[in-house]
Amino acid sequence: MTFYQIHIIKKQTLQSFKDVVILNKSVASGTILKSSDLEMGKINTLWYSSDYYTRIEDVVGMYITTDFSKYSILSKQILASTVDDQTVSETDHAMTTLKVLPEAALCFRLAKGDEVFLYQVNPDNEVIDMGRVVIKAIYDNNLEGESLPTYLLIEADQNVIKDIIRFRELGRFEVIRK
Repeated sequence: MTFYQIHIIKKQTLQSFKDVVILNKSVASGTILKSSDLEMGKINTLWYSSDYYTRIEDVVGMYITTDFSKYSILSKQILASTVDDQTVSETDHAMTTLKVLPEAALCFRLAKGDEVFLYQVNPDNEVIDMGRVVIKAIYDNNLEGESLPTYLLIEADQNVIKDIIRFRELGRFEVIRK
């Protein structure tokens, strides 16, 4: 055995690895991570960053801020602990805006994060149950004495959002708290 071969063997055995949390499947932006999305992987300590997560329990419940592929290493730059107003919280959900009269918003004291039920009332006074929605944000620029509409940014199942968009011009919406 040559000196060079011994050197290569020693160098390979001296490498060390650190456990890091990785994705076990591709994940879309806005997905809230579950333990079933994660596994532990190893990375050479030469490339290790203190921003990498080393425990699965530290990552569960966080949401991913951009699309990532299987085996991506999770770091603090790509995860957030809370879902912001503009991020869909579940993969089969969507968002849209909804105009409500200010007295309805005031009457119910609607707040970000509220879960309410939405009904559409058509010109024939037929009431259609649109489903459950979550209020992600409230945009209310009313000045004193004005009666301008309030806009809600809402999130719901994609099918509910499709129905809301389809029925938007066919009557009015009522927000109901049960």
